[in-house]
Amino acid sequence: MNFLVGLFIAGLSFQTGPNHRLKVFEPLVNNTWIAEGVWADGSSFYQEISYYFDLEKSIVIANTRSYTSSDTNTIGNRNHGVRQFDSSSNAIRFWEFDRFGGLTEGTVEANHNDIIYQYPYKNIKLTEYWQYKNDSTYHYTIGVRENKTWTSKYLETDFKLKK
Repeated sequence: MNFLVGLFIAGLSFQTGPNHRLKVFEPLVNNTWIAEGVWADGSSFYQEISYYFDLEKSIVIANTRSYTSSDTNTIGNRNHGVRQFDSSSNAIRFWEFDRFGGLTEGTVEANHNDIIYQYPYKNIKLTEYWQYKNDSTYHYTIGVRENKTWTSKYLETDFKLKK
C-alpha cells in the first residue's frame, strides 16, 4: 500500500513540477508561427518564430527571424529566447537575446491557453499578450496593460501557424 501511495505522490509531483508549468507553450512547440502587421508609428512588423522544448522539457527555446535592419527589407535571425520555470520565484521567466547585443528579460503568466509576457522596456512595463484563438491562430498585442486593461497598444496582429 505504501508503495502505491509513493507512486501516486511521485506522479503528482511530476505533473505539477517545472515541466508541467511550461504546458502553456505546448501548442507553439515544434511549430513555426508568422505574424505581419504595422506598429502604431506606421513601421512594418514581421516575425517568424520557431519553438521547441529542450533539456528534457525543462526549457522552451524560441528562435525568431525578423527584420535585421531599419530598411525592413532584410530578414534574418534576430532573437534567441529561453523560457523556464524558476522554482525560487515560482514563476515562468524568459530571456530574449537579440543580434544587436540586447537582452530582454521578464516573466510569463499563463491564463488558460493565453500567454502573457511582462518586462521593463525603457521607462515602462510592456506586455505582450498571445491570446489563443484556435490551434493555428493567436491574437498578438503589445502595449501597456494595467489591472487587465490596456492603457496603450503599440501593435495588434495575429500569429498564424506556418503551413
